[in-house]
Amino acid sequence: MSKLLPPLSLPLFLALGFAALPAPILAQSKDELTEIGGDKPITLRDDHAYFLFRTRSGGVSPVFLRIPSDAEMQAYDAAKREAFAKAEPALIRKRQELIARKETAEKAGRPFSETIPPEPAVENFNFVWDKVKNAQTVRLGRAMEKTGDERTLLIEAPPGTYVFYGMGYGDIFHTCLCLGTVSFTAQAGRIADLGTILIASASEKSDLPELAGETGFGPSMNGHLVTWAAAIRPATASTPLSPLLAGKPIAPADFRATGKFVAGFSFGINRLAPIPGVLGYDRGNVLDLVENKVAANQY
Repeated sequence: MSKLLPPLSLPLFLALGFAALPAPILAQSKDELTEIGGDKPITLRDDHAYFLFRTRSGGVSPVFLRIPSDAEMQAYDAAKREAFAKAEPALIRKRQELIARKETAEKAGRPFSETIPPEPAVENFNFVWDKVKNAQTVRLGRAMEKTGDERTLLIEAPPGTYVFYGMGYGDIFHTCLCLGTVSFTAQAGRIADLGTILIASASEKSDLPELAGETGFGPSMNGHLVTWAAAIRPATASTPLSPLLAGKPIAPADFRATGKFVAGFSFGINRLAPIPGVLGYDRGNVLDLVENKVAANQY
């Protein structure tokens, strides 16, 4: 995904005011996230952060989004304003031509079906920026460990706050967790243990307790494409760790609930299954159970 996706703190998270994203494609070159293999000793870099998770997903991969830094957003805003200044005359001219054609059609009693765009402004300018990629799918084929149908992934990443954004496979971003999910912090020189990420088709009943309430909705749930359901089983003191990570600074992830957002470039939408003490739902509201409040929507 060769685009900067805006931070959760902005009111127009992945909506108008940012790039109107085209096909749901996740670029796999020059990614921010690097999967660390288990074929040699693991050394943590002080200038990079790390997060770890196990997954049983049938080949469907988690997608993570890093919330951009203030500096990145300032650079994005400056580039967008510069691009808008260059495009504004043509946008105004095109709009005026459409208005004139509409007036001519109405005077002649002819129908006019074209859409007249709003008056050009930076806020509604369709802008794509390829300097930063802050959302990508994880490549399960580069797992640190493989045991049966379970994969263990260790990810090297820029330090920051990450959102479990959805699921995909290959280069395709398939299902966003737009109706509720979690974020976590990845600190430099340390490993955040996300626990186990569980993914299954929403149409068929899963035998996993975390997915019991999120699956079994029948074929009509999918239409022509599978809708994926996801859950997280947080790490605990008894969660097994690979010997490759012995002595490494590692701690359970500090999950926080994230409210609804808009991702118009996914094939399907869903929510992350509730996590006791972290994430809940009440009549459409996403609940932050850490602070016992409704999580703010991000649009």
